Amino acid sequence: MKGFNKSCLRMESEPHELVSQIAMELMMVKDKKSVLIAGSTGYLGKHLVKAFSQSGYHVIALARNPGKLDSLADLIDKTIVIDPTNKSSLKGQMKNIDYVISALGITKQKDNLGYWDVDFLANKNILEEAIVSGVSRFAYVHVLEADRIKGDMVTAKSAFVKLLRHSPIDSTIICPSGFFSDMCEFLNMGKSGRIYLFGNGEPKLNPIHGEDLAIEIERAVANKIDWLDIGGPEIFTQNEIAQLAFSVLGKPVIIVNIPFCFAKIIILLAKLLGFRRKIGPLEFFASAFSGDMCATKFGNHHLKVFFQEQLP
Repeated sequence: MKGFNKSCLRMESEPHELVSQIAMELMMVKDKKSVLIAGSTGYLGKHLVKAFSQSGYHVIALARNPGKLDSLADLIDKTIVIDPTNKSSLKGQMKNIDYVISALGITKQKDNLGYWDVDFLANKNILEEAIVSGVSRFAYVHVLEADRIKGDMVTAKSAFVKLLRHSPIDSTIICPSGFFSDMCEFLNMGKSGRIYLFGNGEPKLNPIHGEDLAIEIERAVANKIDWLDIGGPEIFTQNEIAQLAFSVLGKPVIIVNIPFCFAKIIILLAKLLGFRRKIGPLEFFASAFSGDMCATKFGNHHLKVFFQEQLP
C-alpha cells in the first residue's frame, strides 16, 4: 500500500505498541486526500502527477494512453484507462475522490476530435461525474486573457469555465500566461534560420515552466483559491524570446514580422476552404500574441535553461 511505511515500524516493540504503530500508519493513509488528474499524459499533466504525489496525495491518473505514464508509475496509485469523450465510461470512476484537476485539452485537432469535443464536452462529462460522486473541488487549467482571444479553442474552454463556475461544485480556475513547452515553437523555427512573428513582436509575456505551474496549482487547490492568473518569473517581448532562441542555437538573429492583417486573411481563407480544424493553433497564437500575456510572477525556472535542455 502506497503511503504505508513498514520500515517505520519497530519490530522489537511490544505487541500492543506494534498495533498502535500500525493503527497510526493506517490513519495517516486514510487521511490522505485523493486527486484525479485528467490530461495526465500531457506536458502539464505529468508535472501535476509529480506535484500532487510529492505533496502526499493519492494520485489517480485519467488517461487514454497509459503507456505515456510509465516513467511516473511509482507516483501514481491508480490509472483509469478511458476516453472521457465517452460519458458512460466515466460512471462510478470517481468514488472517494476529493479533488479533480483537469489539464485536459488539445492544441491540434486530430483523431476526428475537435476543440468542442475535448475542451468542452469531455471536461463536461468529467464535471458531471464529479458532481454525482461528491467531489469537493474541481480545478481547471484555462487561458490567460481568454476574453480577448478569438478562435474555436478558447471558445470551447471559456464555455466550460462558464459551466463550471455555475455548477454546484467548488472550483479553481488557473489561467497561465503560456507554457515553456509552447515556446519550443521559437526554437523549432530558429533551427530553420528564421522566426516568424505576428505584428511587431513587442507584446510581452511571462511563460511558466510546467513544474512551477503544477506546484502553484496544488497550492491553489489546497488553499481553496477560486481564480489564479499566473506566469513565470521573467517577462519577455516576443522579439526577446526569438533572440534568446537564436542565441541558444548559436545562429544569427533573423526575425520576420508578419502584419496581423495578413494572418487574418490566411485564417479566413483556410476556414472558407474547409481547413477550419487545421487552423486552430495559428488562430490562437495570432490572437493571443496581439497583446500582452503577463500575469503575477511565480516559479524559479528560467527559459534560457529550458531552451538549452531541449538541444541534443
